[in-house]
Amino acid sequence: MMSKIRNFLTEVGLEELPADDDAELNDYGFDSLMIVLLVVEIEKDLGIRVPGALATKENFQTISTIAHLVKKLGAT
Repeated sequence: MMSKIRNFLTEVGLEELPADDDAELNDYGFDSLMIVLLVVEIEKDLGIRVPGALATKENFQTISTIAHLVKKLGAT
């Protein structure tokens, strides 16, 4: 799942990815527009729906928090 998320982040325009899955993505230029674009990629590729209420900076803070969210929503 981590490699898929890394690919999604690259697709939405994050040029540099952290080596550590627990590193803060905002330190690498990740912003609120990228959250929206990432949600679209996740929904399209993984076939799950991310409710708007869960598209928060807290849930998209690190690669690990994103992985936790998508697993919680039923992605495999």
